[in-house]
Amino acid sequence: MHDYLKHAGELWEDSTRALHDNSPETMVLWRDKVIKGLQKPVQTALEDVINLETQPFHDWKQTVTHWYTRHQRKMDQEDDEVKILTKRLLKAQVAEKDNETNKKKAKAMPQMSAMSNLHVDIQDIVAQLLLLGKATKATYDGIIWKRLWPTSPCQSKASVSLDPCGAVGS
Repeated sequence: MHDYLKHAGELWEDSTRALHDNSPETMVLWRDKVIKGLQKPVQTALEDVINLETQPFHDWKQTVTHWYTRHQRKMDQEDDEVKILTKRLLKAQVAEKDNETNKKKAKAMPQMSAMSNLHVDIQDIVAQLLLLGKATKATYDGIIWKRLWPTSPCQSKASVSLDPCGAVGS
C-alpha cells in the first residue's frame, strides 16, 4: 500500500505540477482519487468510515491500508477455495474416467453405483464453483450434457473443455 500511495503522489505531482499535500483542499481531492483507484469493495468499506477525509494523514493511511489488506485476504481465501474445488473436480473426473475404463473391462454392477456417486460429486463441485462465481452456468450445463450424452456432436475427442459446446475454454 505504501508503494501505491507513493506512486499516486508522484502521479498527482506530475499531472498538476503541485504537491498533493500543499493545502487541505488539495489533500482531500488527492485522497478521493486514491480511494477511487482501489477495488470497489474497498471503496464501499471506506465510504462507511466516518470523517475519513478529515483524519490526519497517518490515521487515514492506516484506515485505507486496513481495508485494503482485509480485502486482499478475502480474495486470497476465495482463490484458495477455488483451487481446492478445482483439484477435487479434477480428481473426481480422473476417478470417473478410471471407473469408465474398469466398467468396460469388467461390466460389473457395483461399479455402476460408484459411478453414479462420482456424477453427483462432480456436479456438487461445479455447483460450489458457480456459487463462488468462478464457473459459469454453461460449465455446469456442459457437465450435465456430458452425463446424459457422453459422445456429444459438439465436442471433439481432442477437446479438454468442461462444456461440450465450447462455452468454457480448453
